[in-house]
Amino acid sequence: MRTIQLMNSEAQANNKKTGRAAMQYAKEHSLIPDGQCGSRKRHQAIDLALSKRLVWDLLILQRRAAGWISNDAKSCFDCVVHWVAIIAMLRFGLTCRVLSSMFNMLLSATHPMRTGFGDSDRSFKPPSVIPFQRCGQGNGAGPPIWISVSSVLITMMEAMGYGFECLSALESQLVTAQCFCFVDDTNIIEAGNTVHHSGEAICASVQAAATLWAGGNPSYWRSTIMKKLEYPMALTTLDAQQRTDNMSPVLQVCLPKAGVCRNFRRDVVFAPLPYQGLGLPHPFGCQVFKHLEMLLRHMANRTKTGDYMEANFQYIYITDALIVLKLSQVSRLPLTAVMAIYHTE
Repeated sequence: MRTIQLMNSEAQANNKKTGRAAMQYAKEHSLIPDGQCGSRKRHQAIDLALSKRLVWDLLILQRRAAGWISNDAKSCFDCVVHWVAIIAMLRFGLTCRVLSSMFNMLLSATHPMRTGFGDSDRSFKPPSVIPFQRCGQGNGAGPPIWISVSSVLITMMEAMGYGFECLSALESQLVTAQCFCFVDDTNIIEAGNTVHHSGEAICASVQAAATLWAGGNPSYWRSTIMKKLEYPMALTTLDAQQRTDNMSPVLQVCLPKAGVCRNFRRDVVFAPLPYQGLGLPHPFGCQVFKHLEMLLRHMANRTKTGDYMEANFQYIYITDALIVLKLSQVSRLPLTAVMAIYHTE
């Protein structure tokens, strides 16, 4: 028998309100993939079953081989890792204060047992400083939490090229499918690209799709971390060594998960794939490109930000000119020589 958590009524009301707000935000911003039908208005389990049957029919009509993976996540609400759920829920528009309140309650709660014979005299709680990693069966925000996590997984599957796709016969409309999910009940599809791909030929890609769904892809999560580091680069002026040092904690964690030594040479880590590198963009190069992109975009479009840039350029130009003029007067050297020395240094 699975333990159902009967939470404090006020906390449960907050959990349900939080879950509804997250789902509403995700709906408005199209953050939930079409393959996830659970806990969504005007989406029923029978609709999902019909969609699966229709995709099977398309495969039969096109004589294409495909693998079908049925995955019912075991006790998924009891296995959710808090930091993963928090990051996924931030993507659904919730604030850190709201999530901190909900998850602090979950990790610090004390649990007595209630059965048909009454409440227990003893209770249990996390045995150490490491809290229980779960959102709990019976949590009003449980389904939205799982949907936020699974939405990232489905998006990852799509980004890695797994799934089924075809063009409709008459209008050449693209039809795609990666997963058919109803909360934690998931069916993953991996189909051959043409009729020439036999069932035996796609076994490896079907297994890779199952592994990706279960364990994730380290290269995908490195790419997502890089996006968070890339965002403020338009404002920073760190040098190449500082940028490399900032990436070190991330690489120390992510490289072993990708099967690479954590101390692998950084020039190879940041080298392009065609040159036997790992293909990670160099953070300093990203910063330079971000600066150039901002300069070109704002100066060309004459935005307000471009006006601020232009004002800074003019003041820097005048300051440099005054410095060169002063050095020329002090050193009694020709102005052209002072300019060459100043800019070289």
